[in-house]
Amino acid sequence: MAATTPTANLTPHTSQYEGCMGNYGNTLDRWYRRAALVIWPRSRDFASRAQASSAWAMDALGEMIRAGQVIEAREAAQSLEPFWNASVRSAPQTDLLGRTLETAKGVDDAEAAAMLLRPFQLEQLTPGHAPALAALAAHYGDSWIAGLLRDWSAAWRAGGYGHAPERLEWLTGLPRLCTTLSAAGSGGNATACRILDLSWTCLADGVRPMLTGQSTSRLDTWLTGLGGPLAGITVAAAQTGSAGVLADVVKLGQASGDQVISLVMAALRAAGPHREGFGELALGCAERIRGVLARPRRASGDWSIELPAGCTCDLCGTLGAFLRDPQRRAFEWPLAKEKRRHVHSRIDSAELPVRHETRRQGRPYTLVLTKTDALFERERLTRERGEADLAWLAKNWKVPL
Repeated sequence: MAATTPTANLTPHTSQYEGCMGNYGNTLDRWYRRAALVIWPRSRDFASRAQASSAWAMDALGEMIRAGQVIEAREAAQSLEPFWNASVRSAPQTDLLGRTLETAKGVDDAEAAAMLLRPFQLEQLTPGHAPALAALAAHYGDSWIAGLLRDWSAAWRAGGYGHAPERLEWLTGLPRLCTTLSAAGSGGNATACRILDLSWTCLADGVRPMLTGQSTSRLDTWLTGLGGPLAGITVAAAQTGSAGVLADVVKLGQASGDQVISLVMAALRAAGPHREGFGELALGCAERIRGVLARPRRASGDWSIELPAGCTCDLCGTLGAFLRDPQRRAFEWPLAKEKRRHVHSRIDSAELPVRHETRRQGRPYTLVLTKTDALFERERLTRERGEADLAWLAKNWKVPL
């Protein structure tokens, strides 16, 4: 325990004081000394030290195991359970996972091993951990390693623009981890396939809901950033022979909505020299782009804009009617502040090519909506981008123009 009483509130055991003398100058020193005596039972020695340093705990357990004291090591490991999660998550970013993987096998107890490893996360695995992880899978069995990997991926519940940059970088490097695991002996390839399945489920569950809404620059940037992770998963699936994941990747590329083009093109560009598993993805993407380019061009006087679904209130009904009208470019709309705010948010969130300004005259103020030339510029840029992407696919993936 730690004392929380401020020094000023403590009653000193002894004190010395000498009053100021006239020729002492203008300095005054005060010295305060506190001491603490920490006592714990011998039976709590290991746990107390381990709570202060997770790395020390793994080293100490390793020494016991190497000395043949497996039972003692197992009992010491079990004493860590009350605080182990918090200790690991607050520990410095050293290779604590590598030490723990070795120790978990040495304690020779499935429950104790799972407890020691549970606080870690899947993206902390590196190719250097592959031999120890494969050995654990062989030692404790399929159901044990499957449960551990599920625990490690429990935090992977992406929603909206989810996934931390570190996790995306880890997914991009997944092929090397899976290759190293597959070469690590019995249990390694099955473990690699389980990691791949969990990684794919996490990525796909986060991406699918975003492929059916309105296309925005933010969404396009986010999907482009997922190209590397998607390519990593696809390469790893080809290397491990995971036909189910490869089939699901192709299905994702066939999702409705033009947004999927950004994702698939980014994955194809990130694939580099790898070709296995990407052929159908490239063909499907080219077909989607050709469909976009085959659409009729917008007439010069067509100012119609589609309001994305999401709200069915009367305000959005009026806004949608104005946007869909191919002839109307401007709309002056007297609205109270909260109603204006709602209209602003619908326009801004969908990045519609509509300027919205408030004329602060009269009551209520008037919201002035004006469709801008960006409506035609965006369509031109989309067409140019599609033509460039299709040309790149024809050159690099031999798809027909």
